[in-house]
Amino acid sequence: GEPPPVFRPRAMAPPYSEPLPTGRTLLAGWLVAACAAALSPPAAWSGVIDGNNDLLGSATSLIQVQADALADHDSVRSMPSSRLSRSRRYHERRKQLMPRLSRRLTARRLTAHRPRRKQFLLEGSLHLTNLTNCPMELGCNTSYHVKPTEQEIFMHYLPRQGVVACGCGKCGTTSMWDYIYEREFGHPWNYTDYPWVQEVLSDRWKGRVFKVKRLRLQTVLMKKAYSFALIRDPKERLVSSWKSKVACDNHLYGTDLDARTFLVQRLLLLAGEPIQGMHCLSLLRFLETLRIIQKKKRAQYLDRHFLPQEMGCFRRFGPETWDKVVTINSEESFQMLGQKFKGKNTTPLRHAHSSKSLVKMTHRHVVLLDKITEDEYEVLQDYLPTPSAVEEGRWV
Repeated sequence: GEPPPVFRPRAMAPPYSEPLPTGRTLLAGWLVAACAAALSPPAAWSGVIDGNNDLLGSATSLIQVQADALADHDSVRSMPSSRLSRSRRYHERRKQLMPRLSRRLTARRLTAHRPRRKQFLLEGSLHLTNLTNCPMELGCNTSYHVKPTEQEIFMHYLPRQGVVACGCGKCGTTSMWDYIYEREFGHPWNYTDYPWVQEVLSDRWKGRVFKVKRLRLQTVLMKKAYSFALIRDPKERLVSSWKSKVACDNHLYGTDLDARTFLVQRLLLLAGEPIQGMHCLSLLRFLETLRIIQKKKRAQYLDRHFLPQEMGCFRRFGPETWDKVVTINSEESFQMLGQKFKGKNTTPLRHAHSSKSLVKMTHRHVVLLDKITEDEYEVLQDYLPTPSAVEEGRWV
């Protein structure tokens, strides 16, 4: 019989050892061959593509034409004004310069400094490490991001009464918020665990107090709402803060033992001093540490019980812009605040956290207190009703 039919493809690919060119390579070959044909004499053109020829074979021939034209170095050199010659020289020069330029750019990137991001009124947060015995309410373990304390105490707004209330730590804020709570809800604060009455954003306040952060809205409220600020003599306040938070004789001053170690370590870390084995501070060591923090311009990161008053309620709005700036001893000044709570109970203001034990002021104590509180007195001197009780040789 007849032999079986043999399958014969219409076109055979040339026996190249390398893989076939891709579509992008074929297109580039067409374009380069066309340019070479336009710039070369007719003799250099090997032929015209026949419409009946195979596309792959035509592209292969064009690529070969391109290689032959570029290999003719003398013909390219003989055309200095041609676009091909200018492009060739440009790319050769670029190859020579690129390593040098890349080294320069890399060196510039390594040595360049990024511009500092704009801060809003105060510097950003600090990161403190190696903390131990951190209080539960701060939610920290062995490290702690310290934000400017002004953000914690300002601004608190009661929209139902149209009242802005603010007070520094150890100025009587526990009594002030207890006073406001009783007039708002009609009964005293009966809780004995955390969150305390000063935590006005907790669920126990039932959303009656709002935290306002935007400067524009704060400016509007300071003009339209009734603003009330509580202050205290700066020297007396620092001595009271030492007794309440970091003193070693807790049996005399009723020091808060739960937060004492954490507050001591935070103070020492802000001052850049070692914290190993430090659980309390003497009054002299406490004042020296505050002075070091002040010199390092880190006072805005102090705990709210030690924060200078001009960096708290009055950081953005001076005392002259507030409707009422009073001390805790001026009970008659709370009458106007109580009138904002219509139909509420009007029981007298109660004081809290007052230590009966006294400490003697030495010359060194007074000198350090004068330096630490100098800026505070400059801001608050017109609003303090009586001179400071802290004097050399006096028991406070």
